[in-house]
Parts: sequence; C-alpha cells; structure tokens
Amino acid sequence: MTRSEHLVMLICMWLCLFPLVTAIVYLDMMLAPTWPVWSRTMVATAVAVPVMIYLVRPNVMKMIARHHGMTVQEYEIACCDPERRA
Repeated sequence: MTRSEHLVMLICMWLCLFPLVTAIVYLDMMLAPTWPVWSRTMVATAVAVPVMIYLVRPNVMKMIARHHGMTVQEYEIACCDPERRA
C-alpha cells in the first residue's frame, strides 16, 4: 500500500471508530454512572474492538476496493502481497 492509501484507510477507520466509541461511552455513562474509569474503558474496548474487526474493517475494505474497481481479495493481493501482484 502506498503512503496515501494508508492515510485513506486511517481516516476511514477513524471516521468509523470515533462515533462508535463516543456512543459506547455515552451509553456506558447512562447505564453505569458510578463505575470507575478503568471498568468503563474495559466495556468500551470490549465492544468497540470486535465491532471494528468484524463489521467496520470489512466494509471499509469493500468501499476502498470498489473505488479501485477490484474485489476485496484482489485489492488485498495488490496492496499487501507484492509477490502475487499481477
């Protein structure tokens, strides 16, 4: 991946992560207002990480691959596996 493609991926992932974490933190504040910060952080990350890995990342990859006119598999090969590039 080029530096600009990494930047695009970073921005897309952050644009998805920020509202997700904000919503989780607000929900956590409403449901458990007396919990210490470490436990709120544990709950927020326990929800945010799987959502990012299983929902957000695949959809961001699909969006970027479509922009390049490729499938996700073709895009990952083209960007991440220089030995298999066509």
